[in-house]
Amino acid sequence: MKNKWRCLSKLSFISCLAVLFLSTILNLPTQAHGSDLTVAKIIVNPTEAEINLTIPTNLVAFADDNGDQQLSLDEVRTHQTQLQSFFSENLRLTDQKGDLGSLRLEPTKDVSKLLNFTTQTNIHSTLFLSYIWQEHIESLNIRYDLFSPLFPDGHGLVKVLHNGQVQSYIFSSNNREYSFQLQSNLSPFLSQNWWVVILLAFLWGATHALSPGHGKTIVGAYLIGSHATAKDAIILGMTTTITHTIGVLVFGVITLFATQYILPEQLYPWLNLLSGCIVVLIGLNLFFLRIFPSESEHHSHDHSHDHSHHHHDHSHHHYPNNWRSLLMIGISGGLMPCPAALVLLLSMIALNQISFGLVLVLIFSLGLAATLTGLGLIFVNAKRLFKRLPNQVHSIPFLSAASALIVFLIGLGITTQALFQIQFVLVG
Repeated sequence: MKNKWRCLSKLSFISCLAVLFLSTILNLPTQAHGSDLTVAKIIVNPTEAEINLTIPTNLVAFADDNGDQQLSLDEVRTHQTQLQSFFSENLRLTDQKGDLGSLRLEPTKDVSKLLNFTTQTNIHSTLFLSYIWQEHIESLNIRYDLFSPLFPDGHGLVKVLHNGQVQSYIFSSNNREYSFQLQSNLSPFLSQNWWVVILLAFLWGATHALSPGHGKTIVGAYLIGSHATAKDAIILGMTTTITHTIGVLVFGVITLFATQYILPEQLYPWLNLLSGCIVVLIGLNLFFLRIFPSESEHHSHDHSHDHSHHHHDHSHHHYPNNWRSLLMIGISGGLMPCPAALVLLLSMIALNQISFGLVLVLIFSLGLAATLTGLGLIFVNAKRLFKRLPNQVHSIPFLSAASALIVFLIGLGITTQALFQIQFVLVG
């Protein structure tokens, strides 16, 4: 019986030693794993990669002035230049051309929640890094060299988020580089259904021209009130469209590259004011030409019709309808950039489809031009109905003056509204 107890005691002692030994062996990797683990969350935008990085503080011990194994906000600010140089060499992000983005580093109070352990967070520090490129990122290459001399077999867990998709990768001393392509979610659809998108852009432009704006009232009043032809209607439609397109492209560039300097909502009122003043001047010019025809026109009329029949008098009141007036009307009608086309262009820019976006804006403008030109031709044909009325209708000569007055009142309304908008912008 005693021998049996002795055997059990020996086995218990050996078991305890084994348990202690195994627990020691198993605990060392856990501590090492926590101490050498780096976690990064990378969010990729069109021209920027934002990185929330949690690293063992011993990697950047040169910045840990008080030696508490954690970087404070003041320590990061003090050693910001050194830290940026360190990470630009040991965590290199390059684009499709091999260009290293410009690095920006900031301290953060938030400790990464990607860490799956809690016992080691007191020796880790979290930083915010941002790589910025001048062009859109099509592919990204990550070169990872964040390995501590104390733990050369450490690992880096990296999660990359782009267009709602997540890619994970584990870096080690044997796997230090990782490359992947960045593709827009819309690219496959555009490549397979580009003709559908182009058709929709044309139809969108054509139907959008029927919405309020685009100078349709001004153009209609001008075409009916003047001796305009179908050619004039086409010129007006094309001029309005070209001006509309140029405005969209200019605002696209301004919004993309200089929104921090010139806000579109601050520039729109001034363009409204310029457009309103132009329309007011045109309306006044047309009104006085209708009420007080020039002497040369009146003289030529009398000279050429002293011997003519009376029933032809009403068809020869020739008022100057030169190309300058047409251009001014067309430009004033299309001076304000079209918000719908601007949204279309900026959406394509955000999807890294700049060239296709410009094509869509052009197609959109063609649809817009088709509708505006068609409406102009309708106005011209409607005007011809007045010529078929009997000569006894004496109120017809005053319709031209009335249409000119309408143009003037519209311009006055645009100018007044613009002044209120400018006052609001200046006060706000």
